[in-house]
Amino acid sequence: MIGENRKSIAVMAALMTMVLISSSCRNRNYYSDSVIIPDASWRSDNSILFNAPVDDTTTTFDIGLTIRTNPEYPFRNLFIFFTTTSPGGVSVRDTVEYLLSNEKGERFGTGAGAITSLNVPFKTNVVFPDQGIYRFRIEQGMRREELTGIVDIGLSITKHE
Repeated sequence: MIGENRKSIAVMAALMTMVLISSSCRNRNYYSDSVIIPDASWRSDNSILFNAPVDDTTTTFDIGLTIRTNPEYPFRNLFIFFTTTSPGGVSVRDTVEYLLSNEKGERFGTGAGAITSLNVPFKTNVVFPDQGIYRFRIEQGMRREELTGIVDIGLSITKHE
């Protein structure tokens, strides 16, 4: 009887913990997608396009990238040309540099086998002024015709906390 009581208390405690965790974790994801780079070789003339539908013009958002690399990536950094086009056709182009590894060549991020995944911010506290499809175009800016070792690029838009 005492063992059953302890078991019941443990089950109740576990359930209460799960309820507490799930109620405290709000879903911040608004948009998320990724594009696989064919043969992990990103050509300079190969733009990655994301079309994100936005219907919320009052919330602030964070825009981030996920960069997945394999050991063939030869650099510590990655320059990206990032063009954002609003539903009304207004475009803004940014050049962004991300560090992917330290001086010793150790990759930042998390790994699964030979693939390293790194989440990096692009812009924070963004308010989209118009409803509609926002187009994000991403190009590698490493001054190489072909950039090996980039497996895929992901874009995420999350509600800012």
